[in-house]
Parts: sequence; C-alpha cells; structure tokens
Amino acid sequence: MKVSPLEDRIIVEQLEESEKTTSGLIVPGKNIQNLKKGTVIAIGPGRILDTGEAVPSELKVGGLVFYPKHLAVEIPETKYAIIREKDIIARIEEE
Repeated sequence: MKVSPLEDRIIVEQLEESEKTTSGLIVPGKNIQNLKKGTVIAIGPGRILDTGEAVPSELKVGGLVFYPKHLAVEIPETKYAIIREKDIIARIEEE
C-alpha cells in the first residue's frame, strides 16, 4: 500500500518514547504523555489559500517533530501517522 499526503498533511513515522530520561528519572505529567515524537517521511504539496495559491511546508523529510497524539490519524498495521502541518507542536533540531 502506498500512501501520499494531500494538501498540508504530513506523514510521520512514530518513534518509541521512553518514559525515563537518560539519567533514569521518570518524567511525570499528562501533557508529556499526550505528545508523540516522529520522523517526517512524506509531505503534501502545501496549504491552499482562498486565492488558490499553494503555501509550501516549512518541514523537511527526515526532520523530527513533536505532535499531539490525539490529533494524528494512525495508518492501520504501521507505525505511521498522518497529521496536518498546523498541528505540529515543534520541530526538533539536534545539535
């Protein structure tokens, strides 16, 4: 099955999140538990304005992002999710 995102949608490969930090501390908090981390694997052509103009995505394939898990549509039998670009919480840039 091949899935391609439309408009401003992004396909994200969900990454497994550990509940512990690297030092072994457990991270509490409901907000953290509702966020997912993923890698962008496909990007739609962009948001369409009322004028018909397409606004390209600010994200890039291979980038890491945080998104609320309740807003993502999971693709059955995969680790992929589809989410609108406007629902992405943050872009993760590793140093």
